[in-house]
Amino acid sequence: MASEARKHSALFAGARGGVVALLALLAQAAAGPAREAEILHDFCGAAAGKCGYAANGPTMDGAGDLFGTAANGGANGDGEIFELKRGAKNTYAFEILYTFCAAAHCKDGAHPVGSLIVDTSGNLYGATAGGGTYSAGEVFELKSNAGNWAISSLHNFCRQPSCGDGASPGAGVTYQGAASGAAYDGTSPLFGTTIDGRLRGNGVVYELVPGQGGWLETPLYTFCSQPNCADGSAVMAPLVDDASGNLYGTANGGGSNAHGTVFELSPSNNSWSETVLYNFCGAANCADGASPQGGLVMDAFGNLFGVTPSGGNSCNYQNGGCGVLYEIVPDGTASTESVLHAFCARQDCADGAIPYAAPVLDDSGNLFGTADVGGSPYSHGGVVFVLSGPALRTVHAFCSRDNCTDHVGPAAGIIRGPSGRLFGTTSGTNSPTMGATVYALRP
Repeated sequence: MASEARKHSALFAGARGGVVALLALLAQAAAGPAREAEILHDFCGAAAGKCGYAANGPTMDGAGDLFGTAANGGANGDGEIFELKRGAKNTYAFEILYTFCAAAHCKDGAHPVGSLIVDTSGNLYGATAGGGTYSAGEVFELKSNAGNWAISSLHNFCRQPSCGDGASPGAGVTYQGAASGAAYDGTSPLFGTTIDGRLRGNGVVYELVPGQGGWLETPLYTFCSQPNCADGSAVMAPLVDDASGNLYGTANGGGSNAHGTVFELSPSNNSWSETVLYNFCGAANCADGASPQGGLVMDAFGNLFGVTPSGGNSCNYQNGGCGVLYEIVPDGTASTESVLHAFCARQDCADGAIPYAAPVLDDSGNLFGTADVGGSPYSHGGVVFVLSGPALRTVHAFCSRDNCTDHVGPAAGIIRGPSGRLFGTTSGTNSPTMGATVYALRP
């Protein structure tokens, strides 16, 4: 992607800035109360003690059915894969498709992470942080056969000496073209990240390619390959690709300021090279953000958007700031970052605080996302937000109902359905008495 296109985007945005700002402020002033979240499924509603919790973000197939994972809970306490099948009048029927650690020593995997992907045959692909042959996680396929689901391991991590192939994935897998919304074809390469890797604590970006003898995993890049981990370390977020086959992601640690990076991996001559696009905490008091844990979303001009859970404004939730929503305009080593919103900018953090997951873009360029805490001055259960132009609006503040019946902790990301309806999960980890939920929301 040419840098001229990105510059054009920035100039266009600047030219319309005054009009957009005015319209956004008028819209914000005219906006009514925040929308109500509809709980599609409460994991602990009928099976306390065996319920799933710490749910990851959902995935939708072409029929509008939702698929997802819960990292913990389930019959064995090590997580599960579920489906919410859409019925008439937007009703959903919940079904557990697979419960992890059903095999001895959790060789089938444990504690699934990140979102799933769906192929054109309806099969599901994802990753686990633990379990597998070497107890370092795996990439799996869950295949449907006339309604019966069977799991198979595509790769068990830490197979190579010193875990050179990676260990402990922190996110799911992706494929070229995923950003377009096209379903996975089941045969193209899969790409993912791990938190740990060679000598532990470094992390890798890997590729999985199917072959006659099974799937072959190849580490594309091992982090902390440069002195003082200037290239980043501990990659716990999913990747996003562009039309040229480049991969983009975030590292939670490392970089020139030891507070994480945004990076690009580019293929050339059967190898991959890494470029650090931005080093966080380059501003005083980390006003530009610090330690990203979520991935990125890319617009049509190649600009990148993401969040950090720390840096930005100070707040009472944690030391080191309550996070930012940012934009990166990639231009090689001269890439620039702009903070679009620093959370906890309002009294009692009514705008939310500590965002973890990448936002999503609609066709008009609005950014939708979640923050794990903050919101209502009395609930602090987290928020779903939308950034339209320069103005951030709270779509829903969790725990705003009596007894928090709308639950708490929307740490995972959200997706947009074809009609613009938002779908996400709450983790329940901010409350000792609540499990996870899947919710729907009209922005």
